[in-house]
This record gives sequence, structure tokens and C-alpha cells, in this order.
Amino acid sequence: MNPYISIIIPAYNEEDKIKDTLENIKDINEINEILVIDDGSSDKTTEIANSIESEKIKVFTLDKNRGKGYALNYGLKIAMKNATIIGFLDGDLGSTSSEVKKLITPILNNEADVIIAKFPPATKKGGLGFVKRLAKESVLEMTGKELDATLSGQRIFKKEVLEKFKEMPYGYGVEVGMTI
Repeated sequence: MNPYISIIIPAYNEEDKIKDTLENIKDINEINEILVIDDGSSDKTTEIANSIESEKIKVFTLDKNRGKGYALNYGLKIAMKNATIIGFLDGDLGSTSSEVKKLITPILNNEADVIIAKFPPATKKGGLGFVKRLAKESVLEMTGKELDATLSGQRIFKKEVLEKFKEMPYGYGVEVGMTI
């Protein structure tokens, strides 16, 4: 049986990046469908996503902003119908979205059940150092595992892993909740 890969992209006011994000993954052969969940954007995210020519792309627009966790769960209900492998990508990745292939390959090769993207260290100081450290410490405390990519929104799962959970966590820290 060939794997069926669904990619879920929660997007909120991503009109500047959503086109590049979608253009750079729509031709990846392994991906069967791309579900864009517009989380009540007030900009042209939905219109731009709908303008990309690809039978793989399906755009769903929520009536109001409900948060990333809600958007992920919305997409997950759709993806679970057909997919054997499900991925999550942020809508603002732009051209780097094509890197998802590096996450898909180990799953296809049965080397892992879950893959989380780890980005190179930031070249300039930002305000996320404290948050990253807190997330890493929280995951360690809750699981006993030390992981570096606890905040990454780029993840690929085998369906059977996701079936063990009722739903993705809601609210702030959805990535930390998924990791735990």
C-alpha cells in the first residue's frame, strides 16, 4: 500500500508568505494533499491560497480566529480520513517549506514514527531564548526526554501515533503540548 501524505498548514494573516509556502511544496511528489486552514484571517490569506493552481491544495476558512490548536484539529479531522502520514507546517515558511521532504523521508523509510524539524541557531539575538529554554525544560520535566526542537511547528507523524490522542492541544504552547 502506498502511503497517503496530508500536510496541514494553519495560517493566520499570512498573505505575504502563504504563496511561497504553497508554491514550494505543491510539486513534492510524496505529498498527496495540502490542507490550508485559514484561521479567520483579516487579510487575503484565503484568496492567495486559493489562487495557487494545484489539485492537492484545499483551502478551508474558519469564520473567526480560534487559535493554532483549533486550526490544527480542524485539519486533522479532514486528514485522518485518507492519510497514513500527516504533517504540520507553518504558513509563514515561504521558500523553505520545500525542506519538508527531509522530514518525510525518514517516515517513509520507517526510521521514525515522528519527526520534528530543528532549525539552525539564530544568527541574531531575539526574544525567544527564554521561551525556548522554558519549553525545553517543561518537556524534560514532563517526559524525562531532553529535546531541542520543542517549539517547532514543522512535524510529520505516522497516522497511528496521532490516533493515540483525542486531539491536539489548544491554546498557547500547542507545539510543547504535542511534544509531551
